[in-house]
Amino acid sequence: QAIDDASGSRSGDILWDLQECRPCEAGTECVEEPCRTCRQCLGGYFKDFSGTVPCLPCPVDTYLPTRGGNSTSDCIACVDNSNTRRRLGQDDLFDCECNEFTYTVVEGGSDGSGDVLRCATCPRQGICPSGTECALHYAQDDGVSYVCPGEEPMLNVTWERLSNVSEFRLTGCTQDHEMQSVGENVTVSGVTRTVTYASQYCLPCREGLEYNLRPTVDTCQVCPPGLVCLGLSASGMSQFDVKREPVTTGVNSSGWWGYASDGMHVELLQCPLGYYVWNGQAIDDASGSRSGDILWDLQECRPCEAGTECVEEPCRTCRQCLGGYFKDFSGTVPCLPCPVDTYLPTRGGNSTSDCIACVDNSNTRRRLGQDDLFDCECNEFTYTVVEGGSDGSGDVLRCATCPRQGICPSGTECALHYAQDDGVSYVCPGEEPMLNVTWERLSNVSEFRLTGCTQDHEMQSVGENVTVSGVTRTVTYASQYCLPCREGLEYNLRPTVDTCQVCPPGLVCLGLSASGMSQFDVKREPVTTGVNSSGWWGYASDGMHVELLQCPLGYYVWNGQAIDDAS
Repeated sequence: QAIDDASGSRSGDILWDLQECRPCEAGTECVEEPCRTCRQCLGGYFKDFSGTVPCLPCPVDTYLPTRGGNSTSDCIACVDNSNTRRRLGQDDLFDCECNEFTYTVVEGGSDGSGDVLRCATCPRQGICPSGTECALHYAQDDGVSYVCPGEEPMLNVTWERLSNVSEFRLTGCTQDHEMQSVGENVTVSGVTRTVTYASQYCLPCREGLEYNLRPTVDTCQVCPPGLVCLGLSASGMSQFDVKREPVTTGVNSSGWWGYASDGMHVELLQCPLGYYVWNGQAIDDASGSRSGDILWDLQECRPCEAGTECVEEPCRTCRQCLGGYFKDFSGTVPCLPCPVDTYLPTRGGNSTSDCIACVDNSNTRRRLGQDDLFDCECNEFTYTVVEGGSDGSGDVLRCATCPRQGICPSGTECALHYAQDDGVSYVCPGEEPMLNVTWERLSNVSEFRLTGCTQDHEMQSVGENVTVSGVTRTVTYASQYCLPCREGLEYNLRPTVDTCQVCPPGLVCLGLSASGMSQFDVKREPVTTGVNSSGWWGYASDGMHVELLQCPLGYYVWNGQAIDDAS
């Protein structure tokens, strides 16, 4: 009869004359007595001959998923990099386990015949921390979670795949690494290669020389010379500090650097005392604002340049030296004061020659670092004159020589030095007003002109020609003078317009009163005792002369006029 391999059922006519017990044929066995039929060899087993022995197990590192194997060649060899862990008689694709440094990938057969096992090479950073096997071998169904048995989770590198039907892709690195993903072209030692699944790698940035804040999208960035790239913290974050020394003891450098708005770079924000942040941008001297692109790889703390300083830590920009100060070198020290008897009205002085010497006959009273034209004070026997510069550039200070009668009564300094804005009022400190001479000018933009003398003086004004001891000279601002009339011999009632007049022989010229007025008396003797001489002389109608009006008993007024005998 015919025997069904699967069920062992029989069909057809029995050949009664030929019935017998025959040995089980190749691919079958009967292992439990009594036997009526031989079953097919189970999966993982084969028998390549007719005989009474049981089926034989497939060798180590092979498997046979079907029943009835009748040849050792029916046993299928495990794929590369997998084995049965020395087990015989394996009947399933997955009884072939991938080796320690590979992981399982199951793909559909190219002919549609079913799943095909492949053992993919474990990327270097997919190996367990202990170095004994591939962590990806333990990936869970979510394609992400994987923990090496008895070890801590791997935090520095992340992988992902869709269930178990594909190879793992590198999806994340910690900061200060550069992610080399499948399909990218990378160059190492001059050789360019395409990254495979097996060669995916989180390439560490060069320690202390590079950093990477976004390793999934960026390459390692050069650590700028102004920062110290400290590598990763315990939490896997990049750490930095300011590099330039000296840093003042106790100053916290926290906040001296920060993450740039592009998310890719670290930005140097502030520097220690005497330095400024250089990053390639143009810096406006007045406002300190910046413009232009940042040269990220070259950021550093540079010493303040000539003409600039930073005197309050932390520093981002160096301000220009204040007026009255200069710095003629690049360095961390503050600007230096202009020397005594100089001044500097502008900011940013970068040379001692920028400090302007005080004009002749002026000084800064031993003060350093002066920033204004008027910090140069005229010497004691001069006074200040401010004139417009010949080139229209601004005011020019000049110290004019004090006229002899412009000196204070104490003789210590020039009274005109204390002139008020009205150009007239001036009082020497601690002294009485000067009444005998008056001066005037238009505000402070010109020299003083002599405008008045007391009576019994002759006013010598600027521009007049005067003769002294036979020598004629032109009166200057410095030589203006109220020349006294010869005492007892001359008088002058209108010194601003007239010269000294001869005192007539019939009068006594007594000089000035306390109020500054000329005084006279009748000269001729005898004067009758008790006679009041008041009214015996008076001012002539021309305003220039004194007129003898009356005489004592027995005298008459002679003045050169003809006298009518009758009237």
